[in-house]
Amino acid sequence: MKTGWHRIDNETYHASAGISSSQIKLLSDCPYKFHNRTEIKQTDAMKIGSRVHGVLLGDAPEMVAMPKLDRRTKAGKEEYAKFMAENAYSDICSQDDIDRVNAIADSVKSHTDALYLLGSRSPVYELAGYYNSDVYGLCKIKPDIRRDNMIVDVKTIGTSASPESFTRQLVNLKYHLSAAYYLDIASAIDGNCDYTKFAWIVVETKPPYTCAVYYASDEMIERGRELYVSALDKLHECKNKDEWPAYETQTLHLPSWAL
Repeated sequence: MKTGWHRIDNETYHASAGISSSQIKLLSDCPYKFHNRTEIKQTDAMKIGSRVHGVLLGDAPEMVAMPKLDRRTKAGKEEYAKFMAENAYSDICSQDDIDRVNAIADSVKSHTDALYLLGSRSPVYELAGYYNSDVYGLCKIKPDIRRDNMIVDVKTIGTSASPESFTRQLVNLKYHLSAAYYLDIASAIDGNCDYTKFAWIVVETKPPYTCAVYYASDEMIERGRELYVSALDKLHECKNKDEWPAYETQTLHLPSWAL
């Protein structure tokens, strides 16, 4: 893939060559897991997140409610087959799922700061970016939103969108690593545009679907950068040695919070 921005669907993007931030995070945790990774099956929480993205950013198939059909009868089987054929490229789900996703999206749209990030000054949604690095090879990203010198990521959360709760999830799932990687690769692709700010639109998936907007501090981005560079250096070393170690044998000690 040539350096630049490309409009491709999520399935094509995930199957394409290149190192993504998700792969980097897996590598930073355990090279063995990275080397032996398999396709991740979508959980219910991931499906909700994808559908919310689809409503807000237009990057997913249209949701269509499955009608009530008695598939034990011949007529019911025929109606089902016809419905499936007519909606082969749709996301078939329940009406409850559709109502829930739309309610979550409406909560985001009703948040003044989130709406600004979503719609002000012609943002660019969901383009896949590829950059051929002389050191690390082909790198790839797929930001939710690019606007001005900023990248914005939409996150659904099943617990709380409070700053304390989201920060814990951010650290555990290394969102700051992804943020730094996205900023740096996007800047390298565009050349004349230096992306320096990263924001998250966070929305809860349970009523009342509370929404919040958070910005990454410079310190957070710098720590994320240290993490992804260290992981890419580890990848380079693993490839050269053709060695993909798992966790080291060691003596464990209780952390301070457990004492």
